[in-house]
Amino acid sequence: MKSAKEEIIKDVVTFLRDEMNNENYNSLENFSKKIYKTYTEMRNMAEWKKVESKIFVFEKAGDVLEGKLIAVEDGQLYGNKIYSVETASDGVQKAFSTAVMESQMASVKVGDMIRIEFAGVKPNKNKKLNDIKLFNVYTK
Repeated sequence: MKSAKEEIIKDVVTFLRDEMNNENYNSLENFSKKIYKTYTEMRNMAEWKKVESKIFVFEKAGDVLEGKLIAVEDGQLYGNKIYSVETASDGVQKAFSTAVMESQMASVKVGDMIRIEFAGVKPNKNKKLNDIKLFNVYTK
């Protein structure tokens, strides 16, 4: 795997090769300015690191989030809670609660080991509302 510096050098060399064939430059000075500007932009981008989402999404019945409950936050949207769970394989994952999940999580304390299992959905009696997401919560 190449380092960020090696990737920048490769990109700059490719850019130079492409730009040398471009006849839109009326002087070497303009060409040099363009090269410097592009190099500076590429160097600055190498300092940035992409932030990966750590939101756990329950997509299908049987999906499980398991680990140590390390935080419970009040969500901004609709008042749902956000549970932060430290997993063995994926680090800290956050899960947005539902009313069903919150009722089961009421007795769980920060520091407890938990397992949240998505059990599927049940049609809502009120057809204007979303289906009800069902969960099973286990502690040990």
